[in-house]
Formats: sequence, structure tokens, C-alpha cells
Amino acid sequence: MKKKIAFFLLSLYLLLSACACAPQTLHTVEMDGKSFEIDTLEKTVFDGKYTYDYKVSGNTERYSITIKFPDGATYTSDFNGMITTGTASYSFEPRPYAKDSTLVSVIKSKDLKKPIKDSLIKWFSVLFFIGAGLFFATNPDVVWEMRYGWHFKNAAPSEDGLLHICIGGIILIILGVVMIFVM
Repeated sequence: MKKKIAFFLLSLYLLLSACACAPQTLHTVEMDGKSFEIDTLEKTVFDGKYTYDYKVSGNTERYSITIKFPDGATYTSDFNGMITTGTASYSFEPRPYAKDSTLVSVIKSKDLKKPIKDSLIKWFSVLFFIGAGLFFATNPDVVWEMRYGWHFKNAAPSEDGLLHICIGGIILIILGVVMIFVM
């Protein structure tokens, strides 16, 4: 029974991980009668003539979008629940660039939904590896019992067997920590 549960949990984890395939990063968005190309990996928006860099920071409820124009000027739009505020580093004279609000809408349409899903999968994976590693490293006898002990009556693990389980747990912890910085 315990083996079936462990197999089911491992299968579920692998299935969820398979859903995290490499997402498409280049999108075309029609906004205000113009076509924009947004690259969510490089964090750029191209309007056919100019390329704008952008940065999204914050969480799902409160976030900020900063757009850097080709001339170096910036525009920041802060979203705080129901209130939106914008600040610009340029004067409001006529400019050849796309409107601030249009660029913000383009970015919101393609770049705000993806990081949340990817972040959940990343942190689930990290917590799974670190949690399983801690369990393996601190309870090697329980892990041995779940894996082998139920096959035999009055069986006991060897010291080497317990050591291998501990080492496996430490390797899982290291993988979880590395995933924090790599993913």
C-alpha cells in the first residue's frame, strides 16, 4: 500500500512537471489599431519601429510595470488593488513613441499570467525536493521500512543501506537548493 502511494505521488509530480514545458515567449498583440510584438523572455516590446524594454515586479495583487523608451526615458505604472498610478521621467511634449497606456496594456495582456503559473510549479518542485530530502536524511529507517521492510517479517536495514538513504536525501536537498537559483 505504501509503495503504491509513493508511486502515485511520484507519478503526480512527474505529470505536473511535464506541464511546465517551455512556454512561447514571442507574442503578437493588436492594440489601438497597431500590431506589437512582445518578447516575454527578453522583456521587450516592438511596435514596428521602436523597441521598448520593460520590467514587471511585485505580486498578483500589487505590481509595477516600468517601460524604458528608446531615448532612455522611463514610465512606471503601479497597480495597487483598484488604484493605478503612473510616473514618467520625461516631459509630456509630443513624442514619436507608442502611448504609455497602450504599452502597459500590451504587457499586461501577455506577461502577467505566465510568471504566476511558472512560479507555483517552481516552488512546488523546490519544496518537494527539499521536503523529501529532509525526510530521507532524518528518517532513513522509515524510508527503508516503506521501501523494503513491508516485504519481510522482522527484517532490519543494514548500516550501509541507511547511509545510502541519507546520502540520497542530502542529494535531494542539494537539488532543491540548486533549483532555486537555476529555474
